Amino acid sequence: MRSPIEIELPLRGGSVISVMQRVSPITILLLQALYAPTTLTLILDQANTKRSTLLISFDYLPDLINEFLT
Repeated sequence: MRSPIEIELPLRGGSVISVMQRVSPITILLLQALYAPTTLTLILDQANTKRSTLLISFDYLPDLINEFLT
């Protein structure tokens, strides 16, 4: 069983398009390595609402399939 991968992307305002431009290449590379995104979490900074973090978890796809089948 392979370990999950977690990526934290700091968000400092900006548009959804700029966020997608940063997330898309990472997701494509991990999909090619058979890692699928499983959770997406937005972590808000209470002190500064313009700063938040996007946490994306990727799990190894064959392991997810094996878990589903058992």
